[in-house]
Amino acid sequence: MKAITLAPLFAALLFSACKNTQGDSSHEGATSRPASQPASQPAAKAAWMTDADGRYQVFGAGLTAPAPEGVAAAELAKNIQKYEGKTLRVTGTVTSTCAKKGCWMNVGGEDGSGRVFVRFQDYGFFVPKKGAEGRKVVFDGVVSEKTFSIEETRHYLEDAGDLEAAKKVTAPSKVPFVMATGVKMYAAN
Repeated sequence: MKAITLAPLFAALLFSACKNTQGDSSHEGATSRPASQPASQPAAKAAWMTDADGRYQVFGAGLTAPAPEGVAAAELAKNIQKYEGKTLRVTGTVTSTCAKKGCWMNVGGEDGSGRVFVRFQDYGFFVPKKGAEGRKVVFDGVVSEKTFSIEETRHYLEDAGDLEAAKKVTAPSKVPFVMATGVKMYAAN
């Protein structure tokens, strides 16, 4: 019973905590690097561009052509098993980003529903740490239902400052997950 009660708490806190797997906390903004450039090399700030939908920035490898099957983030979260293992083009609205490095983002519907946890391939690029909430995004990536181990769950809860909840974790947690290769993020309205 406790594991079921803690799963939603963990999922909420997961989207507000960051696991720094590279040991570098000095990153100060969103960056984009070519897929061939190692993550250890500095990346350039993402430039602003414009298309029919407005001003945007591209992070990572950009969007692939031809476009893979498209799906809204809320639909993806609701029916994760239907899309498991597929490479998709996902659209949605940023609800939060990693405040430490911009190494993940949480994306849902315009109303914040149906959240999907998004990380970036090979830790190779980052999105803005601040000011991304409410911005429209389009990204390509591989879909899965990510299972976080008890240790990972505890780590994220500890990162979020909830030491008591971390002590009570007794089961892994599952969240809708996308490993993105590229992100197109539109300017705030």
